[in-house]
Formats: sequence, structure tokens, C-alpha cells
Amino acid sequence: MALETVELKNGKASATVYPLGATVTSFKAPHEVLFCRPDAKFDGSKPISGGIPHCFPQFGPGAIQQHGFARNLVWKVASKSDKDITLELVDNEETMAMWPNKFQALYKVTLADSKLNCELTVKNTDDKAWEFQVSTMSALKCTCLWICMCTCTCIRINIMCKHIYIDPLTCQRLELKKRILTR
Repeated sequence: MALETVELKNGKASATVYPLGATVTSFKAPHEVLFCRPDAKFDGSKPISGGIPHCFPQFGPGAIQQHGFARNLVWKVASKSDKDITLELVDNEETMAMWPNKFQALYKVTLADSKLNCELTVKNTDDKAWEFQVSTMSALKCTCLWICMCTCTCIRINIMCKHIYIDPLTCQRLELKKRILTR
């Protein structure tokens, strides 16, 4: 079964986003920047291997399935235009069975000329505090290497958030920002 895709366009730039896992699988400006494994499954049988997948509410192995459940679930299209899309994932019976916390995750992908902006916001909608991990494992096509993996992490404990931005060309940290989110 073919998965739903959303195509974004802005001038010579384009992006392909799958609601499954809220995964960006292609970004061209005008040449392809992202890498998907040749054996990646695009039928929903498993998470998409490559592009910009999400790990939430856990990164790596731990109490629940490796890298959490967000990359395995279909996110709802909350809003869309030619140049951006916002996808939403909220707690449900399936997520509560694995991780008993109420949340709302919004992932906004914006195509701006030759830039791809991705912003993930996780809101605690529960009446208790909880901890989580979130990460993207961006697979980038590089001219000097077959593939380089850059990890951009966002770690939130309760309402404190630390964002680390990574330059996809050099894999170096660009800036560090702190934000406090309120319910």
C-alpha cells in the first residue's frame, strides 16, 4: 500500500513529507540534500529509513521500543500550504499503552527559497510533569562521503528546553537557544 505524501514547493526548492512518522524524505534546493536508504520501506510496514525521522519520546533503547513511537505512527495534517505543513501527534490509546503521558506534538516544515526549516514542539497536556527525549537523525547526501549522519537533539525536562542546531554541511553546532514553554 502506498503511503500518503505531501509535496512542498517554493521557487526551485521542493520537499517531500510523509505523515508516517512526520518524516521529510526529500529536500531539493535545487539538488537533493537528504538521503534515504535504498532498502527503505515506503509501505508503512516499518519506519522510513533516511531523510529526517523523529525519535520521541525516547532516543535509543530503553523502557519502550527503540527510538520511541513517533516515527511509527501516522501524524495528522493540522495545516498545509504550498510552502509549509504542520503535522500533529497527540496521545491516544496506543501511545498511552506504551508511555502513559498526555501530550501534543506539532511538527512544522517550512520551505523558504533554498532553506528547509523544521520545528518540533512538544506540549505537556497532562496534569503531571514528565520527562522525555526527542531527536532527529538526519541522513544527508554529501559530495565527499556516501552519507553522513547528523543528529540534532532537543532535550526537555518538564518545561525547560535546550535546542542544539547543527549545520548540515559541516555537522558543527550553529547556536544554542533556551526557551521556557508554558502549558
